[in-house]
Amino acid sequence: MSKDIVIRPVSAVAEFSRMPTAEQHADTLLEFVSRPADSFRGLLDARTLAVIADEVNAVLATPPAEEREARTEIAVMIGSFPRQPDNLAVYIAAAAKEASRWPADVVREARRTIVRTLKFLPSVAELAGACESIQGRRRLLLIAAERMERERQRRETEERRRAAAEAQRQAHRIAHHTALRNEFGELAIDAADFEDAVTAYRHAPPGLPGMVSLADWLRAHDGAQAWAVALGRRAAVIGYALRLQRAGVVGLDFAVATAATAARGEAEEALRMLDRAEAGDLPEIGHPTADLDTLRQQIGAALDRDACEAEAEDFQARRAA
Repeated sequence: MSKDIVIRPVSAVAEFSRMPTAEQHADTLLEFVSRPADSFRGLLDARTLAVIADEVNAVLATPPAEEREARTEIAVMIGSFPRQPDNLAVYIAAAAKEASRWPADVVREARRTIVRTLKFLPSVAELAGACESIQGRRRLLLIAAERMERERQRRETEERRRAAAEAQRQAHRIAHHTALRNEFGELAIDAADFEDAVTAYRHAPPGLPGMVSLADWLRAHDGAQAWAVALGRRAAVIGYALRLQRAGVVGLDFAVATAATAARGEAEEALRMLDRAEAGDLPEIGHPTADLDTLRQQIGAALDRDACEAEAEDFQARRAA
C-alpha cells in the first residue's frame, strides 16, 4: 500500500524550525553520533552545543496536540489523497487519537512528509511511524549534542593534562641542562638545543657499529655521563644543520659537511659555521658527496660512542690542566 516513510531534514525546516541551531548543525551531530567519538574531527564549541541542547529539550517538552489540532491535521491529510478510507469516521477517530499523542508540530511535519512521499492514504501505524521518526530524530540530535559536549570536555581535560605534563618535562629538562652546563661547561648543550639533538637521531641509520641508540643516549644523558654529554653536543649541531637545510638556508652539501665536521670532534667549529650561515654569511663549505646516504653515514659516525668517550676525556683533561 505504501513505502517506508523516512524523515529527512530539508532546507525549509531549518528556516522555520523551533530549533534553528540544532537544524543548522544536524548533519555534523548525526555524523558524530554514528562514529567513534575519539576519531571525530570538527567538534562544535561549548556555547553552540548548549544552545542546541536548550532548543531540543524545549521542543521535546512540548505537550501533545489538542484534539482539535489533531483532527485538523488528519482532515488535511485525508483531503490530500484521492481515495478515501472505506470507513471514514473510524479512520478519522483512530488517526486523530494517534496524532493527539504527539506535539502539534510533529504531526504537522509528519503530515507534510506523508503527503509528499506516499501515493495512498497511510495506515494509522504508518502515521505513528512518521511521528516517531521525527521525534526520534530530535532525541538523537539531543543525544549527539550531549555526547559531543562530553567528548569536548574530555579532550579539553586531556589537552590540559598534556600541557601540564609537557610544562613539567620542560622544567625538568631546563633544570637538568642547567646542571650539565654547570658541570661540563660548553661541552653540554642548552635545553633549547635538545630537540635538534633528537632530530639528528631521527636521520641516523639504525644499527651502525658503535653508534649509540637514542634510548641509550637519553638514559646516559639523564645520568650525566660525560660521553653522552659530548654526543649531545654533536647531535645538536647536526640537528641545527638539518633544521637550516629544511628551511632552505643551507643545502644538503652543507648539512653533510657539518655532520662530517662534528664526526671529527669539531662541533664548535661546525656551530660557528652554522651561526654564520643563519646570519646570511654563508661560508664556503661543502662535501664531495652530497646525498642522503652520505649524510646518514656521517651522522652515524658522529654518534659513535667510542669517539664521544675520547672527546669527553680530552675535554675533561684540558679543563683539569
